[in-house]
Amino acid sequence: MLVDPVVVTLEAMRAAIALTVVAAALALARQAAALGACSAADISAQEPACPLSGPCTIVKQYTVADGCTLDFSGRDVMLAPSAVLTIGSGTMILVSNDLILAAAPSSGAYINGRGTGSSAPTNQGGAVVIHASGNVVLQKNGDARARIEVSGTSQAGYIEIDAGGIVTIAGRLKADQELHASLAGGGYIDITSAHDIVSLPGSQVLAGGGSLSRTRGGTIEMDADGKIDLGAPLNVSGSYGGQVDLTARGDVIVRGIVANGTASNGDGGYVEIDAGNNVRILDSPIQIDGSDDQNEGGCGGGARIDSVDGDLTIAASISGDGRGFGGAGGDLSINSGRALLLSPGAMVSVHGYGTDAAECDSGELNLRAVTTMTLAGKIDASSQVGDAQVGIEAGGNMTISGTVTVT
Repeated sequence: MLVDPVVVTLEAMRAAIALTVVAAALALARQAAALGACSAADISAQEPACPLSGPCTIVKQYTVADGCTLDFSGRDVMLAPSAVLTIGSGTMILVSNDLILAAAPSSGAYINGRGTGSSAPTNQGGAVVIHASGNVVLQKNGDARARIEVSGTSQAGYIEIDAGGIVTIAGRLKADQELHASLAGGGYIDITSAHDIVSLPGSQVLAGGGSLSRTRGGTIEMDADGKIDLGAPLNVSGSYGGQVDLTARGDVIVRGIVANGTASNGDGGYVEIDAGNNVRILDSPIQIDGSDDQNEGGCGGGARIDSVDGDLTIAASISGDGRGFGGAGGDLSINSGRALLLSPGAMVSVHGYGTDAAECDSGELNLRAVTTMTLAGKIDASSQVGDAQVGIEAGGNMTISGTVTVT
């Protein structure tokens, strides 16, 4: 039987091409596979742009074992948009001078401490601890975000950022329940800066919990020697609302906090803002409301907001409402070291909507200003059961052009 040499040649070429494609795919798979690292030296040994001294750029993907410290003390570190550090439910400490988690249009640097397992310990979020003597930046580029995530299917984890410079968050910090993990408790985000803490519009700082969690929403704490300027809302909602603590020697500017109770009987959470200078509540409301379940319902949450030596401006609403069948209003204490302004269109509310609020105290609302007070918005301390307590006090002139409702 005669064989056409042309056919043989074509078949050989096809086979060679197929083998080349397979080899290339295997090479790419090996390249994409996560490498192991437990120290800065381990990273340097595998990253051409990360020598043993000087600035370090990390572009590859690594699995970092539990308890490891990546110590780049005094060195600027960038996690390129392709970089991934995966710790799962473990703990990792990263030490640097400046730290940048970069983002490109299609991807963002990722520190992955998610606990996605179905049983302990892998169902718990990990712990990411960052000590930076300089600035810390999480970038965003279009829809792509640099991110640190420690969510969990049972319990979210812990994110700590301690910076000697400015902390700028354009990307995502996530310490809440995994998607559809309604039993998971919220985690903890703790940010400290010797200068400013700034989040940009479109950023995400999340420490919520599931609506059926036995614990509650998580906790977000921020402490700055300069100012805190939040360009997007914080979220610590959960079965019972979580807690937000913001402390700054300078101004505190807030554009939304959500700390609602989401279980059928979930109470609102707690918010504390302590500014050495001015406080401004802008754009989006502070919500610390109880659940609106009509069979049970939840009590309103609490807040204390102080501008020690500055003005206090409320241009977006603050609510600690009790909702549902059993919800009475919460407890809001708002104190200005100088003037207090409630802008037109804004409301401060401890409204109790419940008709059987035996599990709650009646709402309480106190507004105080050392100098002048202008109430051009709405004060609502209505209650279906009991009498709410309201105190309004100013050391200087008081102007009320809005409405004050107390029942």
